[in-house]
Amino acid sequence: MVTKDSVYTRLGAVMWSIAKPQLRMKTAQAYCDAMGQARVKDLKAREIAFAKSKSCIFCGGSVEATTVDHYPPRAVFHDNRWPEGYVFPACVNCNSGSREADNWAGFLSMMDPNIDWPDSELEKNVKRLVSLDRASPGLIKEFFGTSAVEKKSMARRLKMERARGETYADLPLVKIPEVAHEWMSVFAPKLTKALHFEHTQRIPPSNVGLNYWWYTNANQLEGKVPQIINAWFEVIEFTTK
Repeated sequence: MVTKDSVYTRLGAVMWSIAKPQLRMKTAQAYCDAMGQARVKDLKAREIAFAKSKSCIFCGGSVEATTVDHYPPRAVFHDNRWPEGYVFPACVNCNSGSREADNWAGFLSMMDPNIDWPDSELEKNVKRLVSLDRASPGLIKEFFGTSAVEKKSMARRLKMERARGETYADLPLVKIPEVAHEWMSVFAPKLTKALHFEHTQRIPPSNVGLNYWWYTNANQLEGKVPQIINAWFEVIEFTTK
């Protein structure tokens, strides 16, 4: 059955095909150019990574690498600004096994309240958190579920002052979920191995022992962050102003 709507739909398709061939070609060409550039970047990254080693650098070099891994992960950088050349040969398990850890590190990298993040970056961070909640159901509730009583205790410990009219429930205090510590136990060693290999060209053995510490801004207020790290952040803040 031919209806009025179907006629107009077909007519529109015909008019589009006749009257807009150049626009369609330009759109298709732009899409092909974008895909082509991405393909070139992927090939270049693969060439750089496999020129370094044919073995996975994250599990001791005993497994053949079949993928390329960006480390530090792209998730921790913004506006597509990540260091060139930090691509590494990796096996499938090592590459995909840090997905949640990478997203968590990316989420934390945007938790600085002193930076006015653009809406596009904030939207990405919300998507990361939703993705993490899918991987670990209840994460969002645990993260933001700090009660007013708990916030009051935390505020007193951190010596935080409330603004006029502000309640303890209004304070931007959250709890680090337990699973976050597991993710950091994946992220920190992998980052260390990547940086070690990049600067020494030696693959860390699979049985290497690695110690790591990670700190929150609450730890900083409590004076638990080593001075050398505080000094480093002061240098970064000075150079970025």
